[in-house]
Amino acid sequence: AFDSLKYGTNWEDEKPGEVKDDGVKLMSLHHTKQAPQIQPIAVEKKIPISFDNVDYTFLGYLDVIDKKGKIIDTKTTSKTPPEDTIKKDEQLTAYALLYRVEYGKEEAGIEFDYLIRTKTPKIAIMEGWRTQQDIEKFLEEVGKIWAVIKTGIFIRTDPSNWWCSERFCGYYSKCMLRKKKYFT
Repeated sequence: AFDSLKYGTNWEDEKPGEVKDDGVKLMSLHHTKQAPQIQPIAVEKKIPISFDNVDYTFLGYLDVIDKKGKIIDTKTTSKTPPEDTIKKDEQLTAYALLYRVEYGKEEAGIEFDYLIRTKTPKIAIMEGWRTQQDIEKFLEEVGKIWAVIKTGIFIRTDPSNWWCSERFCGYYSKCMLRKKKYFT
């Protein structure tokens, strides 16, 4: 599959063969070191949430739920993330919300399994949890975002964010922030 899709991919400064080889090394490492410790009850669990008085559905896919009720998300990166990554990541707050709505109880924890693409590949496991206060704060933000979307006025992003790039944003060429033209 990799070989059949590599020609339609923007590799920037990377060589497809090296990316493929690194991917195989990372997956082999995960398969031998981390995967044997995980007993999944669900993989790519699709969970939609509907809210009263709003016309949207919040949809998420939980990567892995283990038999203890822990939510696990595997990521790849080129360097070890900061230790406080797990505390700040809103994706995991969304996952905790989805889990609680689907199962009617609190998750047993949240975890990022980082596969780190260095010369010698390694794994970094980050574990944490979310409180009900975290969930409520997240829901408040989702409500605010929905209100803004309905106005048709969009809030600028921080241009240092990884998604604020030609590679990851489908609107990059039209971006007013990138062009330094701000709405008044």
